[in-house]
Amino acid sequence: MSGNKQKAKRYGFVMAVYLLGIFIGAIDTGILTPARTIVQNSFGVDERTGIWMITAFTLSYACSMPILGKLADRTGRKRVRWPFSEQGRSYAGRQILWAASLC
Repeated sequence: MSGNKQKAKRYGFVMAVYLLGIFIGAIDTGILTPARTIVQNSFGVDERTGIWMITAFTLSYACSMPILGKLADRTGRKRVRWPFSEQGRSYAGRQILWAASLC
């Protein structure tokens, strides 16, 4: 009986991660669409090119998913500690300095 409960918990976790991925994909496009006019004005392009920007983003996102999924299947499960490693802290520090330089 405990084996079934463990499978049910794992299934629930997998479904939650799957639905979170779908939500993030939808939110990416949802963020890009309202920001289109700002981005196209900053790059100095017309409205047709700005709309193609959204199309290119969506197509590249959709095409990269199967490729990244296959790579994930090939590499398997590995323990990731990158954000807490020395390289991760160095990367985060560089990103903070870069963001501060934009202000």
